[in-house]
Amino acid sequence: MIIRWKTRNGHSKIEAVDCTRATDYEVFMMCAWDQRAKVELSFEKDSYFIAGADGYHDSWEEAHEYLSRYAVKRAAELRAELILSDAYTVELKAMRAPVPT
Repeated sequence: MIIRWKTRNGHSKIEAVDCTRATDYEVFMMCAWDQRAKVELSFEKDSYFIAGADGYHDSWEEAHEYLSRYAVKRAAELRAELILSDAYTVELKAMRAPVPT
């Protein structure tokens, strides 16, 4: 078995998983399809920063670096969203009811 390191975007957890084989783009694992049989399924190695997606890495250090980059990217997105939200709140507070003529 080959050891790969699994990460999930948005979670601070890195776990070792046993793979049957791996390519540059995919990892293959035996998964319980139902109670009677196990099948080999393939998973993409890179999760492309999709929220909640799993990624598979060749080393723990690579997995840690990936999660660190994801956290920085996510923080920047949230900061930008907060700026837009603050601007929206200021606009709403500045609104006044129209004066009837």
